[in-house]
This record gives sequence, C-alpha cells and structure tokens, in this order.
Amino acid sequence: MNKISEFIEVVDLGPMPNGGSCPHCGAEGRYIYKWIDDEGFTRGAMAGCFKILTRGGWVNSFDQEYQKALAKQATGKKINGWDRSVINMVQKYRAEKQNQPHYKTWMIDKIRQIQLERKSYMARK
Repeated sequence: MNKISEFIEVVDLGPMPNGGSCPHCGAEGRYIYKWIDDEGFTRGAMAGCFKILTRGGWVNSFDQEYQKALAKQATGKKINGWDRSVINMVQKYRAEKQNQPHYKTWMIDKIRQIQLERKSYMARK
C-alpha cells in the first residue's frame, strides 16, 4: 500500500451493463478513481479497492478533499460551495504550479479554512 501523492480524477464509465471494470480486481462497476502514488506510479481502482489500496494515507490533505468533491460530482450529487471551492483551487493550482510556487501554501491554508467552516456549520446544524 502506497500513499497518494496526487489525486487525479474520478471517471464515470456509464451505467451497467455497459460500464467498466476495476483496473485492480476486475469487478464490474461504474466509477474509477485515479491517483499518483508516492512512488510516482499512476493507479486506478473502483471505490472498494481504492479504500483498501490507499489505507497508507494521503500525502496532501487537500487531495483527500479534492477526491471527495470529485466523487460527489461524478455521481451526480449536488456540489455545495465548499466542494466547488476545493475543486476550483486544486485545478487552478495544478494549472499554475510552475508559475506560482507560493500558491500551494495559500491553497492548503484556504482548504483548511473551508474544512473548519464546514465543521463549524455541521456542529450548529
């Protein structure tokens, strides 16, 4: 088991019976999670295998938030403002990381702020 160094995307292969199969175990399904592990290899798996394979944890907490937001988006669930902000920040970071080296620190701080706001809101609810 390797840590996730970068979460890439959640791919929707469409409903069964024309869906796809897990690149890890071959099970039939619809959603494939793609990531880069800490050794630099691109990996893919469906949700169950993804959870097993990534028990080693996440190198960056923002990638975990990004994964959750993309999974919601791929499954057609409504994306709230917090998740939309995380998706936008991570995508902007990936597009601009060569040009703006300090953006990552700012982004991580902003995502922590989003997490605190979400937690505070859920505690009041």
